[in-house]
Formats: sequence, structure tokens, C-alpha cells
Amino acid sequence: MSASIDLGHAVEDRPVVLVTAGDPNQTTGGFIYNRRMLDALRGSGRSTVEIVLPAWPFPLGVPVLGLALSRVRPSVVVIDSIALTSSVWLLEWIRRRLEVRLVALMHTLPSALVPGGQQWLTRLFERHLVHHVDRLVAVSPDLRNRLIAMGASPEHSVVILPGRDGLQTVPRSTTAGEAGCRALCVANWTPVKGIDVLIEAMARAGDAIQLDLVGDERDPAYARQVRALIQRHRLGARIRIHGLLHGEALARQFATADVFVLPSRFEGFGIVCAEAMNAGLPVIATRVGSLPWVVGDGGILVPPGDAAALAATLTRIASDSTLRRCLGRAALERARELPTWHQSGQQFIRLIRDLLSARGRRTG
Repeated sequence: MSASIDLGHAVEDRPVVLVTAGDPNQTTGGFIYNRRMLDALRGSGRSTVEIVLPAWPFPLGVPVLGLALSRVRPSVVVIDSIALTSSVWLLEWIRRRLEVRLVALMHTLPSALVPGGQQWLTRLFERHLVHHVDRLVAVSPDLRNRLIAMGASPEHSVVILPGRDGLQTVPRSTTAGEAGCRALCVANWTPVKGIDVLIEAMARAGDAIQLDLVGDERDPAYARQVRALIQRHRLGARIRIHGLLHGEALARQFATADVFVLPSRFEGFGIVCAEAMNAGLPVIATRVGSLPWVVGDGGILVPPGDAAALAATLTRIASDSTLRRCLGRAALERARELPTWHQSGQQFIRLIRDLLSARGRRTG
């Protein structure tokens, strides 16, 4: 499998290159973020190229990336964290041989990218990353702090948050909350999202709670496990499975829900929580990653993997409409403190512009 190079916008001699891996059309937070940043650069008139590495582990992606970058001759290379397992070993070569600026776009910690969590390999990975990039872009303050604790320079580590306004604008339903409580979970069906924990919680929670599940059944084995749990607990009448939704259909799910639930075992940021709060929904989320910072006062946090705590919180919020309204107002206020995608894109454009200006001053 060869690298997929989008040359449709390569109208300048030295474009900005984004390096990612796998399928960039996936509806995960990281790929959504990457598309938004690319769109911002293109909208500013900047030439861009996207290099998509095979979804193979190191070292198979190394020659693919080296060949692709030699052909493109970029001015700045932005490497998505998902592609670092293949590209981290080429960072020094990219920077010195191609004379480019390097940006690492971090959606997660390096330790989460190393197969098997091998400590020696993680430390080696971190050293390469810290020493050979010009900027580390973290998608949350918590992640930036963790990267600095790893050894990254505070001056070269910046936060560019995801946007809160990814949903279409659909008015809130006036009948929401009139008959029981409708909970919404939007997440791809993978173990890290904790859908199984949510099903177990629904089995313990009151019958007045209905659940809508929206997301791609990406992991077939896990999807079978989730469906088996629904059947075992006889929850078919209370849980509706919608699959992957987009546009107005997705926005209407948020507009008719009473509470949003994200039971993840880990989240780098949790874009969908920001979108839910921007829609005025209170959030029930887990106390992992950046979710406590993102949610703030706009929801209730529970321990990851704790079905009993999640069930108790669902029951509490379902039985107290005053609490739901208060949390909904707090969620909307918190969302307004987060940037829009346009604001985040403008920040990314300035980062690239500043790097190129600094390069010109140094080499001119």
C-alpha cells in the first residue's frame, strides 16, 4: 500500500504537509481536528499536501514517508500523533536533510502510541519527539502539561483547542424531558469508549431512562459484545441504535436529548462533549484525560469503568428536572468559554506563519 498524496492544493513550491495514518475520513476526534486545520490553511491561501501513511507499524511506514516527503519538498511538516510510530525515527532526517520546520500535533501522549507500553521504547520515542520538533501542539491544557512533564519545552509547547461548534444549528425540542429522560451517547463502538459500561449502567438505572446510541460499529467483536449485553439485560425497548449519523440527523439527536453521556476509559479531549454542551445539554462523563477540564461545571463526572456509579448518576439526573436545567445552563456557559473551529483554525494559521517567518529570519 503506498502513501496517498493529495496534490490538489499544492500550488506553491513549498507546501505545508500534514502526515497522518490510516483512514483520514474516520469520524474520530483526531481526524475531525486534522480536517479542520487543513481547511483553515487552505482557506488562508496556503498550499497543503496530506500524506496518508499505511496503517502499518514501524518500520514499514518509514520508507513510504521518506519517499513522499522527498517528492513534495515541504516548508513545514505537521505530523499527527497517530503517524508518529512510523515517523518519529525520521524526525532528525526530515528537519536537517529537507530543511523544514516540524510540528507534532499531539492528540494523546507518546506512551499511548507505543505498542505494549514498553518503557524503554517510550523514553526513546519521547527523546526523539522532544529534541527534533519545533513545536508541540496539544489539544488540551492537560495534555500540554503532561508533555512538558515528559521533557518538552514550555516555550515550544502550545495549546490549540478543538472547536465547540461542529454541529448544525437545530432548535432544542420543546418536548424534551416531558416523558422520562432521554440520554444520548455519540461514540464509535470501541472498548475505549466504554459502551459496555453504559449498557450495564442502563440495566441498573430506572425504566424511565431511554438511551440513544449513535456511532460507527468499528470493532465487530466489541459490537457483538455490546449487542449481547443489550439482549441479556432485555434492554431492547429502552435502547435505540442509530449507527453513524451526520449533519441534520445528528444535530436532531442532540436537540431532542435531555442529557449526554460519554463513559470513555480515556479521552484526549472529548470534542463531542464540547458539542453537547454547546447544544445546552448537561454531560455525564468519566474522570479521565481532559474531560474534567472540558466539562467543568457543565456536568457530573464518574470513575471510568464504574457501572454502578454511572447508573446512580443517570438515575439522579433523570429524576431531577431542576438539576438537569441548572446543569444545562452551566454547560452552555462553559461551552462559550471554548473556541469555535474558526478561532482554532486562525490560531493554527498563525502558528505556521510564525514558524515560516522565524525560518526566514534565521536563514535570510
